[in-house]
Amino acid sequence: RPRELALTPDGLTLLSVNSGSGSITLLGALSLVRQERIAVGNSPGSAAIDPSGTRAFVFNTLSDTVSVIDVPGRSVVGTLSTDAAPLRGQFNGRGDRLYVIHERSPYMTVLNPQALAVVAKARLRGAASAIAVDRVRGLVCLGSSRSPAIDFYDPNALLPLYSMRAGAGVSH
Repeated sequence: RPRELALTPDGLTLLSVNSGSGSITLLGALSLVRQERIAVGNSPGSAAIDPSGTRAFVFNTLSDTVSVIDVPGRSVVGTLSTDAAPLRGQFNGRGDRLYVIHERSPYMTVLNPQALAVVAKARLRGAASAIAVDRVRGLVCLGSSRSPAIDFYDPNALLPLYSMRAGAGVSH
């Protein structure tokens, strides 16, 4: 059951997150030929590829882990434990922070992708289902399918700065 796709910054490799088989598939983006299938944790839901395109971070919702994939080497190079049900993640502009939201936790986890370590956790107003990072100001933008508001968090203090009303809840 392919669930989501991610594309490397150079546009050459497409990553398919397969929730049913607990795997990801790497495909040539131009040829659509399968290059490799790699086992990850239980029920992977999405993936984020670092700005260099060398590592993919796969969010395994039922394992409460993030699998780290060496894209050129086509292998798992690490697994990080997180709060319950990691859902999605986004890199900051420099690529030295990965912000992870969780389906069943009111916390956002901040990872150092080079050291493969948790560097901070932030308590959110509620569980988030959508995340984006403003590339200009670095703000972490969070939405929830249960709330018609988008919250903007300071990336350094990890505190909410302000909210913006949306027409309905934000799912992705």
